[in-house]
Amino acid sequence: MKKIFFLMCLMSFSLLANDLLLLTDVSRATGEVRVYIQNVGDKSHSVLTRNLTLMQGGNEVTLSPDRHVLIVDRNKIILKEDLAYYGIVHLKPGETTYINNPRVDVNLEKVKYKIIPSWGELHGIWSGVIEASLPKAP
Repeated sequence: MKKIFFLMCLMSFSLLANDLLLLTDVSRATGEVRVYIQNVGDKSHSVLTRNLTLMQGGNEVTLSPDRHVLIVDRNKIILKEDLAYYGIVHLKPGETTYINNPRVDVNLEKVKYKIIPSWGELHGIWSGVIEASLPKAP
């Protein structure tokens, strides 16, 4: 238990959703930012871990899936995606996964993971926004 608490203290995080936690750290060996998602709730959630689009604005970056649409007579139809492309992971309570190659700039202040509710509902996955502050360089 002390080991887990120590690890959590080393990572910077912020909780915007009640059930998932976004964690970050920086590799001492490579200097790359690593991003993790932890299920701190009491039910299982499906999350995406690969091929996420990075949208940078100011001092933060948001990781989200692409949302493809079909326009028919000025109406948008959200297309259902192949979740295998996004590396879907099913997290049980207490489990943690990582985002594969997020390519987050270490000089940014914040990273967000965002799944729009309509997209999440269509695909049967968790939706919402979680964010974490990036650790300050020593």
